Amino acid sequence: VQTCALPIYIEVDQRKPSLDYLRTRISIDANTGECLWIDPTKYHKDLIGKPAGSLKNYRGDRRIIIQIDGIKYARAVLVWAFANNRWPVKLIDHIDGNTLDDRLCNIREANTHQNSWNIRRRSDKYDLPMGVRRMNAVYQARIAHHGKTIYLGVDHTIEAAHSA
Repeated sequence: VQTCALPIYIEVDQRKPSLDYLRTRISIDANTGECLWIDPTKYHKDLIGKPAGSLKNYRGDRRIIIQIDGIKYARAVLVWAFANNRWPVKLIDHIDGNTLDDRLCNIREANTHQNSWNIRRRSDKYDLPMGVRRMNAVYQARIAHHGKTIYLGVDHTIEAAHSA
């Protein structure tokens, strides 16, 4: 199952630069989610005023990743941090599930439970409905509630298991 939550950093790194320092390197428009270079590296001065970041696939989702001083950040995390003047403690979640829409009105700080509210339908080789899994010749129906799995039963058809 894929989610839209973002870790604070894409790479594990304990060096948290100050937001004031990052504001000297990039500018962010929270209304559009756009990030522009103010001071790129000395080797890329041609990037001044141009969009920061590049499109990457991360855990099955496409995201804009911005690298500053060797640390990679998800653009949504930077947008949220600049707007709230602090690093997020929890995950950053895209409310509508579109991981490329980094406007402040579409991102929120969320815990894992809150992030699961807007989870996308899974896609696997069986193309089964959410909450149904194949077990040999039968289909098991189950749900999760507050971190606990509740088994609803086993049926011989996908439809019957899904309606359980």
